[in-house]
Amino acid sequence: MAFSKMAFDPSDGLKDTNHYPTTPESEAQARAQVQSVSDQLRDYLNNTLTAQLENAETGQSGAESIGSAAIENVSGQTVRAQIADIKAQIDAVVAGSVTDGSITEAKLASDAVTQPKIAAGAVSEDKLTSGAVSAQKLADGAVTQPKLATGAVSEEKLADGAVSAAKMVAGAVTETRLSSGAVTATKIAAGAVTKPKLSADALAWTLVLDSGVLSTSGSISMASQAGKTEMMIQFRDADGLVVYASIVAPLNAQGVTIPNWHAATAYDPYDYKCDSRSVVVGTSSISYTISRAESLNGETRLKRIYIFVR
Repeated sequence: MAFSKMAFDPSDGLKDTNHYPTTPESEAQARAQVQSVSDQLRDYLNNTLTAQLENAETGQSGAESIGSAAIENVSGQTVRAQIADIKAQIDAVVAGSVTDGSITEAKLASDAVTQPKIAAGAVSEDKLTSGAVSAQKLADGAVTQPKLATGAVSEEKLADGAVSAAKMVAGAVTETRLSSGAVTATKIAAGAVTKPKLSADALAWTLVLDSGVLSTSGSISMASQAGKTEMMIQFRDADGLVVYASIVAPLNAQGVTIPNWHAATAYDPYDYKCDSRSVVVGTSSISYTISRAESLNGETRLKRIYIFVR
C-alpha cells in the first residue's frame, strides 16, 4: 500500500487568486487565507499521513509502505518485508536449521563436514577430483568385474604368476598364444601325446610294408632300403592298432639289416605270452612265424606286421 498524496483545495493553493484574492479586504481575510492553507497541511499530517504511518493492520501498516534500500542476503523492498525476512532467518537458526544457501564455503571451518554429515549418494562423480580415490581408500574386493572397462587390465597390471591355472578357461591358451619352443618336454605329461596328435612323419618313420591280416606262418618280400639307417617292426591287431613295437635293426649302407639284428619276437600281453609272432628280416624278404599255442583267451591280438624305416 502506498501513502496517500496531499492535495491543496483549491489545487493551486495560494496561487488561486479567485479563492485567495491578491488584495484581501481586511487583515482577518488575509489571516484566513494563510490559515486555510496551514489547516490543510495540518489535517493531512495529523489525519492522513500520521494515521497511515501508525496503522498496524496487516496489509495496511505503515511499515509496509515505507521503502528500504536492498540489504545483502535479505529479501524485500519495504521495511516490514525486510524485517520479516530477517526474523525468518533468525527463527530458522534458533530452530536448529539453516535457510537454503545461507552457509557459504567461507563460513565452513576446515574439516567441518564429517562423514556422518554426508548423505548417502551425495558425493557424485563430478564432485571427485582426478586421482581422489587412492588405493588405500578402496576396500578389499571393492573393484568387481562389472566395474572394469574392457581392456582395463593390461599386461603391466598383472603380477608375475597372477594368472593361475584355475583362472584360465578351457581352451584359453591357443596355438597363437604359445611362443616358439614354449612347450618343453617337462611340460608334457606322460602319455599326453597320443597317436592322433602326431603327424604321419612326426618321427620321420616311413611305412614300407603292411602284411595285412595274418593267419599262418610265411614270408613277405621287401625292397632294399638303401639310404635308410633304422628299421622298426610293429605288431598290430586286425584293425591296425599298435600292440607291440620294436626297433629291431640298424641298416647298412645298402639298406640291409646288420647281422645279429635280424629277429624280432612279440607276445600277446593279454595271453601271458602264450601266442607269439617271430620275424626274421633277410636281404630281400621277411619271414614270420605264428605260434598257435593254447592261449587263455583263445585268440591273439598279434595279427598284422608293419615295417617302418628312416
